[in-house]
Amino acid sequence: MAFQTVGGGAKIVKATSLKGKEGFIIEGYYMGLMTSKFNNSLVIVQVTRPFSLEQVMGDGPTAKKVTDEFKTGDRISISGGGMLVKRAQMVPEGTLCQFTYQGEQMIEGDSKFKGKMAHCWEVGADESRNIKNKNMPTNLAQQTYGDEDEEDEV
Repeated sequence: MAFQTVGGGAKIVKATSLKGKEGFIIEGYYMGLMTSKFNNSLVIVQVTRPFSLEQVMGDGPTAKKVTDEFKTGDRISISGGGMLVKRAQMVPEGTLCQFTYQGEQMIEGDSKFKGKMAHCWEVGADESRNIKNKNMPTNLAQQTYGDEDEEDEV
């Protein structure tokens, strides 16, 4: 019997760290949602393409900049806001996805958040590559996805 890790990741990606980095892509398997201790929804992703990200951790005078390294197989939590959560919920758990940060935009329409800024995301899903499919390899470090320099279409 194979056991699978539950819950979120020890590493978190905050949308506020992506300001000014429109087009930043996080690629991995969408593993579901969880709620943070601050009652925010977090998107759980198992990373398939390594990346690094400079983030500010903490608040006020104790805040510090750190560069986090995210490796293939890491399970991370993305704190990206309502749009990311709603789009992720449209995807079956276990599906390979690209989460692309699109920057901030003013919320329009009849929402109670009308007039406020929101972090915007595009979510591309390849449902033919679902980690919960028994034909998919479970060792992410051994998976290959073609030339790393190649531009993927979503």
